Amino acid sequence: MKQSNLDRTTNRAMLIVLCAQTLISFVCSLLHIQFKPKHHWYLEEEYIVLPEWLGWWLTFFTLFSNLMPISLYPTVEFCNAFQCRAIRQDFKMKYTFPDGEEFQACTRSTNLSQELGQVGYVFSDKTGTLTQNDMVLRRLSIGGKKYGTFLSEAPKMQDKVEVQSLLEDGFNGGKQLEADRASSPSIDRFLEILAVSHTVMATSKDGELIYEAESPDEYALVKAAANAGWEFKSRRGTDLTVSVLHAASQKAQDSTYTVLATNAFNSARKRMSVLVKKGSEYLLL
Repeated sequence: MKQSNLDRTTNRAMLIVLCAQTLISFVCSLLHIQFKPKHHWYLEEEYIVLPEWLGWWLTFFTLFSNLMPISLYPTVEFCNAFQCRAIRQDFKMKYTFPDGEEFQACTRSTNLSQELGQVGYVFSDKTGTLTQNDMVLRRLSIGGKKYGTFLSEAPKMQDKVEVQSLLEDGFNGGKQLEADRASSPSIDRFLEILAVSHTVMATSKDGELIYEAESPDEYALVKAAANAGWEFKSRRGTDLTVSVLHAASQKAQDSTYTVLATNAFNSARKRMSVLVKKGSEYLLL
């Protein structure tokens, strides 16, 4: 069970108090039996079913119950709640995104806030554990032609608005890609792979598609394909629905793909492959 150091220390202290109370009650019960007065009739106990030493031990254990600090736990929880509230309201504990949006610190566990002052080492196993793992598609290479520009290769821009726009847009080769789609069938074949060969799930909320991906890589590729005219819309069992925006007519048409087999991504192949059926045509993407 996950506990903070303060909880473990408090539990050990309570256990020590309980053991001391048990021992003191046992000693007092033995001393009472040994030296109890015989001539004071009003101090004589009534008949009890339990053995005499056990009955008096329970009596003294109840008398010494004030040794147990019952209010300690509520007091600690009150302090934890107050500290969590102070963390949430600390204006210095916030992160500002490049678009100006602020993300305030939030506490999800009240009994671990005091651990912050006891951290000696921080271990991170991968990107995304302590940072925002946000991937954006910057460049495509189709048929030897490159679409998109890296930020390091962009011309020097003194205007911060232009830099911010480039950061937000991510892939900025959409216009050139759209212009070449009519004359280059390989672009549609490339975008078809991005829109079909993945494990992303799509849900609709307030009329807007929301993608849920196992990795940020898949999310970035599927999102880029959707912006380029190949929008993945839904997945029902083995059937995928993709809305294709034709470059010539500028009209969208839904296409359904049935996934027959999937060769998942691994570190040896460094790719993912799917065998799909589109109408009467079988495709290996």
